[in-house]
Amino acid sequence: MQKYDVIVVGAGPAGSMAAMKAAQGGAKTLLLERAELPRYKLCGGGVANWIMRKFEIPKDVIERVYKNIVTYIPPNYEGQVFPMPGLGYFGVCRDKFDHCLTKMAIEAGAEFKERINIRDVVMEEGYVKGVVSSDGQVFRGDVIIGCDGAHSIVAKKSGFWKVWFDQKGENWRDHMWFCVGVEVKMDKKTIDERFEDNYLFFTGREVAPLAYGWLFPKRETVSVGLGSFLFSMNKKPWSYMDYFLNKHPVLPKLLKGGEIVLRRGAWLPIRHCQRPSYGNGVLFAGDSAGMVSPISGEGIYYAVRAGLEAIMFGRFGY
Repeated sequence: MQKYDVIVVGAGPAGSMAAMKAAQGGAKTLLLERAELPRYKLCGGGVANWIMRKFEIPKDVIERVYKNIVTYIPPNYEGQVFPMPGLGYFGVCRDKFDHCLTKMAIEAGAEFKERINIRDVVMEEGYVKGVVSSDGQVFRGDVIIGCDGAHSIVAKKSGFWKVWFDQKGENWRDHMWFCVGVEVKMDKKTIDERFEDNYLFFTGREVAPLAYGWLFPKRETVSVGLGSFLFSMNKKPWSYMDYFLNKHPVLPKLLKGGEIVLRRGAWLPIRHCQRPSYGNGVLFAGDSAGMVSPISGEGIYYAVRAGLEAIMFGRFGY
């Protein structure tokens, strides 16, 4: 059985950045991911320019540069254009982007294992000492960083859900949006002509009762989605998407001629960051601790920053 200084569970933006930072500091680091990379993830895919500049993200990962936000609000649904300051916003597909960050962690010296599904933690005398996979593998470490998403097994099994939810008389779903999304295949020329350098937000009860719908054009696909608290929906989430795609006053015209090539649903933590986000031998970064803007639903920026700062003051190997 191998022992590590740091074990990071989840190779999304938070996990890859935490693993990279730990490895750079001299820690014997293991990064675990349940999927095989690259993998699709439901997301608009907007990334702040700070991330693109700091990490010199390759041009082939950048699908589009957005200069404006366009909003469509009932009852008139007239597009309101809001120019973005500075370099704007960058559009990515999460399979390529996340894989790019994971490769940075590997290049920094982190060991990477994929298709490892974590089902439990190792608890000894009140400390989290490791994690256990669904096939019985045990990985032991001095520090465990849970970056395993909204439905974090590391947080749940190490007792944090009791603190975050149960002791407050709340439940996990009270803190979540349920999101549904589709990828629409269109030719590059049509995307350029219809969307230029804009990404779009849509509001209205028929789209998302307590949130919004979104459209992020990429090179040859358009990412369309919506999300809201389940308690605010009086019909199934995909029924809202059906209206959005086929009956909305604006969206069907924008997508005319496109082909839906993928459909997904996912949970998104939205109410606030969870506290405490650390304990004996364990800490959390990204969606696992609710590090998402409750206004915009932006999560990538906060995940990257949290992953970096989880190890910000660590120095290993001295």
